[in-house]
Amino acid sequence: MENIHDILVAMSLRSSGDWEKVYAMLKEKVPITREEIDQAYGKLKCQCLAFTDAIYPENLKNIWHPPFVLFYYGNISLLDSTRIVSVVGSREPDEYSLETTDRLVREILTKENGVVIASGMAKGIDSKAQRAAMALGREVIAVLGSGIDRPYPDSSEDIYQYCRSGKGLVLSEYPLSVAPDRDHFPFRNRIIAGLCQSLLVTECKVRSGTSITVRHAVEFGKNVLVVPHDFKDDDMTGMLIKDGADVALEGADILNTMAY
Repeated sequence: MENIHDILVAMSLRSSGDWEKVYAMLKEKVPITREEIDQAYGKLKCQCLAFTDAIYPENLKNIWHPPFVLFYYGNISLLDSTRIVSVVGSREPDEYSLETTDRLVREILTKENGVVIASGMAKGIDSKAQRAAMALGREVIAVLGSGIDRPYPDSSEDIYQYCRSGKGLVLSEYPLSVAPDRDHFPFRNRIIAGLCQSLLVTECKVRSGTSITVRHAVEFGKNVLVVPHDFKDDDMTGMLIKDGADVALEGADILNTMAY
């Protein structure tokens, strides 16, 4: 009888990482042969972590639709960190948001060791936060909305390679070179929210991927911190503060929300 780890990996490759398809296969007890398992591993260049593995992180087991398999390169032990800050925001931020993101990440990391910065490698705030950490030689987690061997966007190749080298961690529930899909990114954001202890939002539009990440973080019981902005019709930061999010003005504000 094949072990469940291998079955989940083979199912993930058969379904191109589609969570609903893997769930349906499990529910229907679709048979997976040793030949298919061997073929699956023959295609993989990366490492993989299945939901049933002993080292699968608890903070992801308890989220909505926990990933069945995480494909990864880099330092998987970063998932064990109790001090992960996920930083998210607009793909087209203003200069204030970019400067504030860079300043806050640098303040967090220069004040404390052992803090890991996580984000989605997207243009704008995500990549700004990750590059600020990289500039200090610190650990970074990148969560993809494309296949683990297909970094997206191309402009973030440097972040991907940094994480892949072992200085950080790059992971995806999508195997091989699965193409980026518009539905993958909002679904991916539950992982970004689930990984962290605190979520830092430096710019947020009302209808955006960032707002989805925030909703997940609230549902998962995470600390949500927001950089205040001038009020605009499409800006959500004031609304988040009004609804109870903490205000982030300096790095210490984020660090004070986290366990030691």
